[in-house]
Amino acid sequence: GPDVVDGVPVRRLRVPMVPYFHTVWGSHAVRPAEELLRTGGFDVVHCHQSIYNPSVSGFTYLAQRMGLPTVVTFHSIMRGYTSAFALYDRLTGWSRWPVTYTAVSELVAVEISPLLGGRPVPVLPNAIEPAAWTARAPVPSRGVFRVVSSMRLVRRKRPRALVDMLALLRDRLPPGMRLRARILGRGPERDTVQRLIAERGLGAEVELCGRVTHEEMREVYAHSDVFVLPSLEESFGIAALEARAAGLPVVAMRDSGPAAFIRHGLEGLLADSDADMVAALVRLARDPALRLRIAQHNRTTPAPYAWDDVLAVHLDTYAGVLQEAACASG
Repeated sequence: GPDVVDGVPVRRLRVPMVPYFHTVWGSHAVRPAEELLRTGGFDVVHCHQSIYNPSVSGFTYLAQRMGLPTVVTFHSIMRGYTSAFALYDRLTGWSRWPVTYTAVSELVAVEISPLLGGRPVPVLPNAIEPAAWTARAPVPSRGVFRVVSSMRLVRRKRPRALVDMLALLRDRLPPGMRLRARILGRGPERDTVQRLIAERGLGAEVELCGRVTHEEMREVYAHSDVFVLPSLEESFGIAALEARAAGLPVVAMRDSGPAAFIRHGLEGLLADSDADMVAALVRLARDPALRLRIAQHNRTTPAPYAWDDVLAVHLDTYAGVLQEAACASG
């Protein structure tokens, strides 16, 4: 990436990455990271942790060893990985480091808290710029139910399950109504998903659009009736939030991140299973009044997690960390 973004200098560590996984592995990143932290004159270090991110773990270790006020935000659903993080804690004692641990959503915070001895985990959510997603007037369509999804095509996002659900949806639409579905995004599952679309006989109904620009995405949303996100391990769901801000009814899983801002029957519909998600889509296809009511609400009610609000929460967190560091040193 560039060294200056919107006038802000960005320091990037030029270290080898593991092919395909696009992450750092091994100790070759430690020395440049330590040099950066030692000479950068930073007030606060904010690390963003996922399930597998050794470079972030290394940065966090170095920062707290050097006495730099440090915030860590967890961005992933833990579930089966909690035992691995507990083992990592026994080896390193990371839960006892002088670090402020936060989570991207309440869903993640609840999973992280037991690993930290039960202490509360503040939420530092993702954010959007609402003005960038101002809902356009929807383009009406007769006889076609238009579904859109936006995701990285990786297994944990469940694009294959989405194709299976779309096949069921197509067969349950009202007589005379056709399905048109577009999946935005790219990733290593693309070829597999494309084959599955052909196997399910959905070549005329489902289109893989690949990576699209922000403006292209807004245009697709204006020509869509509903947004669907099938992932179960969605810690926040910023794609769903963007679609909701653009005025689309959202169908998502009840036990996933979007449930924090998608209320059942108000901003969209929440599902408990794949079968339930198909039923929710069928319901929206058969009930245009419900679809219109939800869309009208989403177009006229500001979406939460605007950057101004989320930035204020971040700055309050940084101020608290700096104050704690000052008290500890004084």
